[in-house]
Amino acid sequence: MKWYNDLYVSDDVAPKITKIIKKIEDGKILVGVYVITLSANKKDNLDIYQVNEFKQNYYKDKEMYIVGVSGSKKGCINLVKKIVYDCYKKNGDYNLRTFLSGGFN
Repeated sequence: MKWYNDLYVSDDVAPKITKIIKKIEDGKILVGVYVITLSANKKDNLDIYQVNEFKQNYYKDKEMYIVGVSGSKKGCINLVKKIVYDCYKKNGDYNLRTFLSGGFN
C-alpha cells in the first residue's frame, strides 16, 4: 500500500488516523472505515472501498494508492469533492490522476 503524502482525512477519523493507518497496513478488521484510492481502472479516477474488502485474495497482490480516509462512505464522497475542488483550484482542470500521482512515497 502506498499512502498519499498529503492524505485527505475526514474530521471523524483525524484524531486517530495514525492508528487507523497502522491497522489497515496490518490487515486488521475495521468497522466503518472507508478509503479513497486511485482507480485500478485507468479510465476512472478514484474508487471508494470499505477497508475490509482488502482482506479478499484479489487485493493481496494489488498495489493500492490510498489518497483519503473517512469513517463513512458519505465522508469519502465529501473528500472526493474536496479533491476535485483542490485539483481545479491548482491546475484549472479535473485531471485527478495527474494532480494526485506525484504525491506518493
